Amino acid sequence: MGFALNKDLSLANEQLPLVYGKTASSNENANLCTDGSLHPDMVRGKIVLCDVGQNGIIEMGQVVRGAGGAGMILANPDEDGDYSPTSHYLFPATMVGPNAGEYIKAYINTTKNPMATIQLEGVTVVGKVRAPVVTAFSSRGPNTVVPEILKPDLVAPGVNILAAWTGDVGPTGVASDKERVDFNIISGTSMSCPHVAGIAALIRAAHPAWTPAAIKSALMTSSLLFDNRKSPIGDSFTGLPASAFAMGAGHVNPNAALDPGLIYDLGMDDYVSFLCTLNYTAKQIHIMTRNATSCPKLSTAPGDLNYPSFSVVFKPRSLVRVTRRSVTNVGGAPCEYEVAVESPENVNITLEPRTLAFEKQNEKATYTVTFESKIAADDKPKGRQAFGQILWKCVKGGTQVVRSPIAIAWKHHE
Repeated sequence: MGFALNKDLSLANEQLPLVYGKTASSNENANLCTDGSLHPDMVRGKIVLCDVGQNGIIEMGQVVRGAGGAGMILANPDEDGDYSPTSHYLFPATMVGPNAGEYIKAYINTTKNPMATIQLEGVTVVGKVRAPVVTAFSSRGPNTVVPEILKPDLVAPGVNILAAWTGDVGPTGVASDKERVDFNIISGTSMSCPHVAGIAALIRAAHPAWTPAAIKSALMTSSLLFDNRKSPIGDSFTGLPASAFAMGAGHVNPNAALDPGLIYDLGMDDYVSFLCTLNYTAKQIHIMTRNATSCPKLSTAPGDLNYPSFSVVFKPRSLVRVTRRSVTNVGGAPCEYEVAVESPENVNITLEPRTLAFEKQNEKATYTVTFESKIAADDKPKGRQAFGQILWKCVKGGTQVVRSPIAIAWKHHE
């Protein structure tokens, strides 16, 4: 099964010769159907199979159609996983995942006269695939600027999103497309961002006094880790369960974020201290804050920022990391939370205290976390990582579970 939006651009049941772009020309880029790569005599009147590459899929369609092709099948490569974006095309075309692409290539290579058709039924299939899944093009960690701050924070819907369209250009975005629509199907970070922004606005309406940091905390600590099949959210790039470097805290969960129980809040002084740990000068910080500031005398590290997640980097002479976090009770009162720790491989984690009690709303409590590597940093294979989580479970006065992801990395040098 493939993906496309053009129900009217169908070959119905007409069977046409099928050819792989790679065998339709001597050009080394013919499999990618790049401009000028296809020989018209070998593709005219045929359906052409093309491998998705760096060139745009609409442009690939223009190449195939310009060479006389009657239709196109786009095969998404293995490195892109099973992500298959729905798109408009200018002639009969569809996209298939890597497994289907390999199957079609095998059919072409083993059949004397391979035939195919493209029949767009206009059917939306629901509940047949795993969702959510972290798509291959999603931005990933670790954080290269400040490794002690886990990124990404979380993931949100961003693939095949129904979105308003201005109508200034056609849905394909190319000049020759004269069709005009009010809505389009779009994929990208530009689609996940408005989802999160809308949810943040919802939370702000319910909790007008909350800071942006409080809202982010609520989104992260209440996020989902499992898909519609009750399995860990997958990563289409690796084919494995998504790690914290792929999805951060998890997939956004709006209803749970309205009542997170505890939040990790931040104020101006926290951000100033954080900038100080990154060696910003008072003059540089003043440009951002417009206030006279000075760095605290007590030495801190970037990872001490009161963030809802933990990212620890062990170095050869630094195999123990101690940090503190402060949480604010925004749930019921009185209430009590107990901690549960899922330690990453080769890491011991201890927390003090292991119980947090609150007598009223907006009351704060602080806890200390110690991370200790069981192995020497220089014994660890380069690029090795490990993941875990800390969960504060409300045992009195509520049912919330406040979850913080943990990412561990070992470096071979100071």
